Amino acid sequence: MFILLYYSDTKIECKNMYCLNMKNITWIKSFEVDSLQIYFAASLEIQEELIASGFQVPAGKYKEIETPVPIIYANFRGWLKTPKPITIERVIPPEWLELNAKSLGWTENVYNNKRAFYFSPEEVYVDIGMDDEKNIYFKLDIIGYHLERTSIRGINPNKWNNWAMFYIPLSDLDELLKVLEDILGTIKPPSQELKVRKEKQQNGKEITYYVYVSDKAKVGIPIKYFSLCLGCFPLALRYLQMKTKETRSKLNFVHLHESIMNLN
Repeated sequence: MFILLYYSDTKIECKNMYCLNMKNITWIKSFEVDSLQIYFAASLEIQEELIASGFQVPAGKYKEIETPVPIIYANFRGWLKTPKPITIERVIPPEWLELNAKSLGWTENVYNNKRAFYFSPEEVYVDIGMDDEKNIYFKLDIIGYHLERTSIRGINPNKWNNWAMFYIPLSDLDELLKVLEDILGTIKPPSQELKVRKEKQQNGKEITYYVYVSDKAKVGIPIKYFSLCLGCFPLALRYLQMKTKETRSKLNFVHLHESIMNLN
Protein backbone atom coordinates (compact mmCIF):
# COMPACT_ATOMS: atom_id res chain seq x y z
CA MET A 1 0.00 0.00 0.00
CA PHE A 2 1.31 3.42 -0.94
CA ILE A 3 0.22 6.62 0.76
CA LEU A 4 0.21 9.84 -1.21
CA LEU A 5 0.38 13.22 0.48
CA TYR A 6 -1.15 16.21 -1.25
CA TYR A 7 -1.51 19.78 -0.03
CA SER A 8 -4.09 22.24 -1.31
CA ASP A 9 -4.81 25.69 0.04
CA THR A 10 -8.40 26.86 0.01
CA LYS A 11 -7.45 30.26 -1.42
CA ILE A 12 -4.68 29.49 -3.92
CA GLU A 13 -4.76 26.89 -6.67
CA CYS A 14 -1.38 25.13 -6.76
CA LYS A 15 -0.01 24.48 -10.25
CA ASN A 16 2.35 21.59 -9.51
CA MET A 17 -0.16 18.75 -9.45
CA TYR A 18 0.10 18.03 -13.19
CA CYS A 19 1.20 14.42 -12.66
CA LEU A 20 -1.86 13.49 -10.56
CA ASN A 21 -5.32 13.12 -12.01
CA MET A 22 -7.30 14.42 -9.05
CA LYS A 23 -10.60 13.76 -10.84
CA ASN A 24 -10.19 10.01 -10.34
CA ILE A 25 -10.05 10.32 -6.55
CA THR A 26 -13.03 9.51 -4.38
CA TRP A 27 -12.86 11.45 -1.11
CA ILE A 28 -14.20 9.30 1.71
CA LYS A 29 -13.68 10.88 5.12
CA SER A 30 -12.31 14.01 6.75
CA PHE A 31 -10.59 14.11 10.15
CA GLU A 32 -9.52 17.00 12.34
CA VAL A 33 -5.76 17.43 12.64
CA ASP A 34 -4.43 18.05 16.14
CA SER A 35 -1.23 19.72 14.98
CA LEU A 36 0.81 20.16 11.82
CA GLN A 37 4.43 20.98 11.06
CA ILE A 38 5.87 21.30 7.56
CA TYR A 39 9.63 21.82 7.42
CA PHE A 40 9.85 21.13 3.66
CA ALA A 41 12.04 18.34 2.39
CA ALA A 42 14.04 20.80 0.30
CA SER A 43 14.68 23.34 3.06
CA LEU A 44 18.46 23.06 2.65
CA GLU A 45 18.12 23.61 -1.10
CA ILE A 46 15.67 26.46 -0.55
CA GLN A 47 18.20 28.09 1.77
CA GLU A 48 20.97 27.82 -0.83
CA GLU A 49 18.69 29.25 -3.54
CA LEU A 50 17.83 32.20 -1.31
CA ILE A 51 21.51 32.85 -0.54
CA ALA A 52 22.38 32.66 -4.25
CA SER A 53 19.63 35.25 -4.93
CA GLY A 54 21.13 37.70 -2.45
CA PHE A 55 19.06 36.97 0.65
CA GLN A 56 20.88 36.89 3.97
CA VAL A 57 19.94 33.45 5.32
CA PRO A 58 19.45 32.80 8.16
CA ALA A 59 20.87 36.28 8.91
CA GLY A 60 23.42 38.81 7.73
CA LYS A 61 26.88 39.00 9.23
CA TYR A 62 25.76 41.56 11.80
CA LYS A 63 22.11 40.32 11.87
CA GLU A 64 21.04 43.50 10.14
CA ILE A 65 18.65 41.35 8.10
CA GLU A 66 17.27 37.99 9.18
CA THR A 67 15.71 35.65 6.62
CA PRO A 68 15.20 32.19 8.12
CA VAL A 69 13.42 29.60 5.97
CA PRO A 70 9.84 29.58 7.30
CA ILE A 71 8.23 26.56 8.95
CA ILE A 72 4.49 26.06 8.50
CA TYR A 73 2.94 25.34 11.87
CA ALA A 74 -0.66 24.85 12.97
CA ASN A 75 -2.18 23.73 16.24
CA PHE A 76 -5.90 23.00 16.18
CA ARG A 77 -6.41 21.27 19.53
CA GLY A 78 -3.27 19.25 20.16
CA TRP A 79 -2.30 20.43 23.63
CA LEU A 80 -2.69 18.28 26.77
CA LYS A 81 -1.79 21.28 28.92
CA THR A 82 -2.41 24.98 28.48
CA PRO A 83 0.44 26.12 26.22
CA LYS A 84 2.81 28.90 27.12
CA PRO A 85 3.09 31.77 24.64
CA ILE A 86 5.61 31.41 21.83
CA THR A 87 8.51 33.79 22.30
CA ILE A 88 9.79 36.07 19.57
CA GLU A 89 12.88 34.05 18.60
CA ARG A 90 10.69 31.12 17.45
CA VAL A 91 8.13 32.91 15.32
CA ILE A 92 8.06 35.00 12.14
CA PRO A 93 6.83 38.25 13.76
CA PRO A 94 3.93 40.27 12.31
CA GLU A 95 6.11 43.22 11.26
CA TRP A 96 8.09 40.94 8.93
CA LEU A 97 4.79 40.53 7.08
CA GLU A 98 3.92 44.23 7.37
CA LEU A 99 0.94 43.16 9.50
CA ASN A 100 0.07 43.37 13.20
CA ALA A 101 -0.76 40.71 15.78
CA LYS A 102 -4.46 41.57 15.83
CA SER A 103 -4.86 41.17 12.07
CA LEU A 104 -3.34 37.68 12.36
CA GLY A 105 -5.63 36.72 15.24
CA TRP A 106 -2.75 36.64 17.72
CA THR A 107 -2.60 38.03 21.25
CA GLU A 108 0.71 39.71 22.13
CA ASN A 109 2.17 39.22 25.59
CA VAL A 110 5.45 39.12 27.50
CA TYR A 111 6.97 35.86 28.74
CA ASN A 112 10.32 35.60 30.58
CA ASN A 113 10.97 39.24 29.67
CA LYS A 114 10.59 38.44 25.99
CA ARG A 115 8.00 39.50 23.49
CA ALA A 116 5.62 36.57 22.99
CA PHE A 117 2.35 35.56 21.31
CA TYR A 118 -0.69 33.40 21.96
CA PHE A 119 -2.36 31.85 18.91
CA SER A 120 -6.03 31.01 18.47
CA PRO A 121 -6.81 27.39 17.45
CA GLU A 122 -5.69 26.97 13.83
CA GLU A 123 -8.15 24.91 11.81
CA VAL A 124 -6.71 21.99 9.81
CA TYR A 125 -8.33 18.87 8.35
CA VAL A 126 -7.03 15.83 6.50
CA ASP A 127 -9.24 14.31 3.81
CA ILE A 128 -8.74 10.65 2.96
CA GLY A 129 -9.42 9.45 -0.56
CA MET A 130 -8.79 6.59 -2.95
CA ASP A 131 -8.24 6.41 -6.70
CA ASP A 132 -9.08 3.64 -9.18
CA GLU A 133 -5.85 1.78 -8.35
CA LYS A 134 -6.55 1.87 -4.60
CA ASN A 135 -3.81 4.38 -3.90
CA ILE A 136 -4.68 6.22 -0.71
CA TYR A 137 -4.50 10.02 -0.59
CA PHE A 138 -4.15 12.33 2.38
CA LYS A 139 -5.15 15.87 1.37
CA LEU A 140 -4.45 18.58 3.92
CA ASP A 141 -6.98 21.40 4.09
CA ILE A 142 -5.09 24.06 6.04
CA ILE A 143 -7.39 26.91 6.99
CA GLY A 144 -5.30 28.43 9.80
CA TYR A 145 -1.53 28.39 10.42
CA HIS A 146 1.39 30.58 11.39
CA LEU A 147 5.06 30.78 10.41
CA GLU A 148 7.86 29.75 12.73
CA ARG A 149 11.58 29.95 12.09
CA THR A 150 14.74 28.02 12.57
CA SER A 151 18.30 28.18 11.32
CA ILE A 152 18.48 25.31 8.84
CA ARG A 153 22.27 25.57 9.06
CA GLY A 154 21.99 24.46 12.67
CA ILE A 155 20.00 21.33 11.84
CA ASN A 156 21.55 17.96 11.20
CA PRO A 157 19.75 16.70 8.03
CA ASN A 158 20.42 13.12 9.13
CA LYS A 159 18.40 13.76 12.29
CA TRP A 160 15.49 15.67 10.75
CA ASN A 161 14.22 12.96 8.40
CA ASN A 162 10.52 13.65 9.12
CA TRP A 163 9.96 16.93 7.32
CA ALA A 164 6.16 16.96 7.15
CA MET A 165 4.15 15.79 10.13
CA PHE A 166 0.47 15.93 10.91
CA TYR A 167 -1.27 14.28 13.84
CA ILE A 168 -4.87 13.16 14.30
CA PRO A 169 -6.41 12.59 17.73
CA LEU A 170 -5.97 9.14 19.24
CA SER A 171 -9.74 9.04 19.70
CA ASP A 172 -10.13 8.94 15.89
CA LEU A 173 -7.79 5.96 15.40
CA ASP A 174 -10.51 3.28 15.34
CA GLU A 175 -12.53 5.23 12.81
CA LEU A 176 -9.45 5.80 10.64
CA LEU A 177 -8.67 2.07 10.67
CA LYS A 178 -12.30 1.36 9.71
CA VAL A 179 -12.00 3.74 6.73
CA LEU A 180 -8.79 2.01 5.59
CA GLU A 181 -10.37 -1.41 6.03
CA ASP A 182 -13.35 -0.36 3.90
CA ILE A 183 -10.92 0.75 1.17
CA LEU A 184 -8.49 -2.16 1.27
CA GLY A 185 -10.54 -5.02 2.68
CA THR A 186 -9.51 -6.85 5.83
CA ILE A 187 -6.13 -5.59 6.93
CA LYS A 188 -3.79 -8.51 7.50
CA PRO A 189 -1.52 -8.29 10.53
CA PRO A 190 2.13 -7.70 9.59
CA SER A 191 4.41 -10.71 9.45
CA GLN A 192 6.81 -8.87 11.73
CA GLU A 193 6.21 -7.55 15.21
CA LEU A 194 4.15 -4.36 15.35
CA LYS A 195 5.65 -1.78 17.70
CA VAL A 196 4.27 1.38 19.22
CA ARG A 197 6.54 4.17 20.44
CA LYS A 198 5.36 6.93 22.76
CA GLU A 199 7.05 10.30 22.47
CA LYS A 200 6.53 13.38 24.63
CA GLN A 201 7.00 16.75 22.99
CA GLN A 202 6.79 20.40 24.06
CA ASN A 203 7.75 19.50 27.66
CA GLY A 204 4.93 17.00 27.94
CA LYS A 205 2.23 19.21 26.42
CA GLU A 206 2.05 16.92 23.37
CA ILE A 207 2.15 13.12 23.44
CA THR A 208 2.53 11.27 20.14
CA TYR A 209 2.34 7.54 19.36
CA TYR A 210 4.27 6.12 16.40
CA VAL A 211 3.40 2.68 14.99
CA TYR A 212 5.78 0.68 12.81
CA VAL A 213 6.91 -2.86 12.07
CA SER A 214 10.14 -3.94 13.69
CA ASP A 215 12.53 -3.38 10.76
CA LYS A 216 10.94 -0.14 9.51
CA ALA A 217 11.41 2.17 12.48
CA LYS A 218 13.32 4.68 10.34
CA VAL A 219 11.08 4.39 7.30
CA GLY A 220 7.51 4.05 8.54
CA ILE A 221 4.97 3.71 5.74
CA PRO A 222 6.57 4.47 2.35
CA ILE A 223 5.08 7.42 0.47
CA LYS A 224 4.69 7.03 -3.28
CA TYR A 225 4.37 10.73 -4.04
CA PHE A 226 3.93 13.98 -2.19
CA SER A 227 3.43 17.61 -3.10
CA LEU A 228 4.07 20.42 -0.62
CA CYS A 229 4.18 23.95 -2.00
CA LEU A 230 5.84 26.72 0.03
CA GLY A 231 4.49 29.35 -2.35
CA CYS A 232 0.94 28.04 -1.88
CA PHE A 233 0.90 29.42 1.66
CA PRO A 234 -0.06 33.12 1.38
CA LEU A 235 1.79 34.10 4.58
CA ALA A 236 5.01 32.42 3.39
CA LEU A 237 4.72 34.17 0.02
CA ARG A 238 4.08 37.51 1.72
CA TYR A 239 7.03 36.96 4.06
CA LEU A 240 9.43 36.39 1.15
CA GLN A 241 8.02 39.38 -0.73
CA MET A 242 8.58 41.62 2.30
CA LYS A 243 12.11 40.25 2.75
CA THR A 244 12.79 40.96 -0.92
CA LYS A 245 11.94 44.63 -0.35
CA GLU A 246 14.06 44.77 2.81
CA THR A 247 17.04 43.06 1.17
CA ARG A 248 16.92 45.29 -1.92
CA SER A 249 16.64 48.41 0.23
CA LYS A 250 19.62 47.35 2.33
CA LEU A 251 21.72 46.46 -0.72
CA ASN A 252 20.90 49.81 -2.36
CA PHE A 253 21.99 51.61 0.83
CA VAL A 254 25.26 49.63 0.95
CA HIS A 255 25.99 50.37 -2.72
CA LEU A 256 25.24 54.08 -2.19
CA HIS A 257 27.52 54.17 0.85
CA GLU A 258 30.32 52.46 -1.10
CA SER A 259 29.92 54.95 -3.97
CA ILE A 260 30.18 57.90 -1.57
CA MET A 261 33.26 56.40 0.09
CA ASN A 262 34.89 55.88 -3.32
CA LEU A 263 34.28 59.55 -4.21
CA ASN A 264 36.12 60.55 -1.06
